[in-house]
Amino acid sequence: VLDQFKDQDEITRNLRDKDKVALAVEMGFLVGRGDGTLAPKAEMRFGEMAAMLYRVKDRYKQIDILSTNDFHGKVEAGYEAGAAKLMGAINHYRSANRKGTILVDAGDAYQGTPISSLNNAKPVIEFMNHARYVAQAVGNHEFDWGIEELKRINKETYFPMLAANIVNKNTGELVEWVQPTRMIPADGVKIGLIGITTPDTRGTTMPSNIAELEFTDPAAAIEKYSARLREQGAEMIIVVGHLPGTTDYESGKVSGELVEVAKKVDVTGIVGGHSHHTVTAVVNGNPIVEAYKHGRELGNLRFFVSEKTGEIYNTVPMSHPVRKSVIDLEKDPKIAEMVSEYQEELEPIMSEVLIETEQKLVSSYDTISKVGALTTDAMAQEVNADIAFQNPGGLRIDLPKGEINVGHIYELLPFGNTIVTGEMTGKQIVSILEQSFTFDKGMMQLSGLRVKYDKDQPKYERVVSVTLPDGTPLKMDKEYTVATNNFLAEGGDGFAAFTEVDFTDSYIKVRDALIEYLRELEEIKVDPAQRVTEVDQSAALRIRYAA
Repeated sequence: VLDQFKDQDEITRNLRDKDKVALAVEMGFLVGRGDGTLAPKAEMRFGEMAAMLYRVKDRYKQIDILSTNDFHGKVEAGYEAGAAKLMGAINHYRSANRKGTILVDAGDAYQGTPISSLNNAKPVIEFMNHARYVAQAVGNHEFDWGIEELKRINKETYFPMLAANIVNKNTGELVEWVQPTRMIPADGVKIGLIGITTPDTRGTTMPSNIAELEFTDPAAAIEKYSARLREQGAEMIIVVGHLPGTTDYESGKVSGELVEVAKKVDVTGIVGGHSHHTVTAVVNGNPIVEAYKHGRELGNLRFFVSEKTGEIYNTVPMSHPVRKSVIDLEKDPKIAEMVSEYQEELEPIMSEVLIETEQKLVSSYDTISKVGALTTDAMAQEVNADIAFQNPGGLRIDLPKGEINVGHIYELLPFGNTIVTGEMTGKQIVSILEQSFTFDKGMMQLSGLRVKYDKDQPKYERVVSVTLPDGTPLKMDKEYTVATNNFLAEGGDGFAAFTEVDFTDSYIKVRDALIEYLRELEEIKVDPAQRVTEVDQSAALRIRYAA
């Protein structure tokens, strides 16, 4: 228990005291700080804490809800922890409380790596079945391969996907391919699980894949189904939600949809996901946890339940490090062997070197990046377009210094989006740029334009000037051939202006275009700073566009 804390020797003076400190950690009187040290939840003398611990220890059951979220197919070890080490962490924490531990996932498990995508998610399914998950929320990226694939995955897992707020848009009824709740026992305690999907899914997956779906208010769905579960005898209510939270690491303040939902409901605990942040807090009496991303951490909501009354004595939300764990986590040999077999099948394709670079290429979300510039250049060249746009959220990793191979491009562009082309007027193009400079969805990556903007101006009035690369001003009434991806063409990320354009799908995947582009490129010389420039210009001097 104490091996994870670097200051354990300073706190524990002898073996007897060490046992008491370990018990205090188990009971939640001591929790870990972000720097790997211990911290008491409240001031009390050591003897007082020891007396309290031994008085309540035998009268309470310990219930542990272990959780993962946003795994995104990261089964391979290397920069990430990998499924074998994550399985080792699950084994480690489960072994301390076998009767009272269950494991859940908060969504976005399968899509994101070539080893998962090219094998129909089977490596992730095999890992999760082996790990004995009991339920999973439906994340926005569970829809990326279409509903039929989602249904197939749900049939192949040994546990159900849960969604209490996904309804058919036409009927208002819950969709039939997932269930809203599940009742599961842990050490004799009946735990009711409720699945929730963020309504943000509307703008963060392919619109055509969810055209017939509506995502209702999470809090209302939770209140409805928690009442039903309690009527069925549930003693604890755990929400397994693809609900995003964030933590300000300076102030410790938590925010986001996960927090807002917690303020509105009365449950035992909430597991979150979607934002790729670490969140551990108690909000409105509800302990919440989000365990970062990619299996780098293992979430843990810990409860102590009175055997006599069923009252919950103490709650401890935690997120255990996995990738950078100070505990010597033993990799699960079965999972390690499984991953190795899949790796061997793909290695000849994924290891092909496309180009070498002398510096790391960063995929920036809020600024124009070299990765974004390379991607849009490849798109424009592939379909002979004047201008190309790529949403920053579709670029998922940085490209490393040194050799860039096919596998890197699959991880960079995991979604399988295709290049579409259409004719857009200069006025429509400026509309896209103005929406981009709200930064609600990051900065649009682009090719074929030189743009100046002033972020201090009101939203939708920030574009100062737009020219083509040769300096020719963009003409408002002229049509230009524009390339983008099919996600944006359908209005993804809220860019409704794209839906007004008659796009033609090339059926060429963006990643395939980039792979071929890098194969032919002798040297990476792209300078994204020339494409988008921030300026400080008063409103009186701004260039105005006329139709």
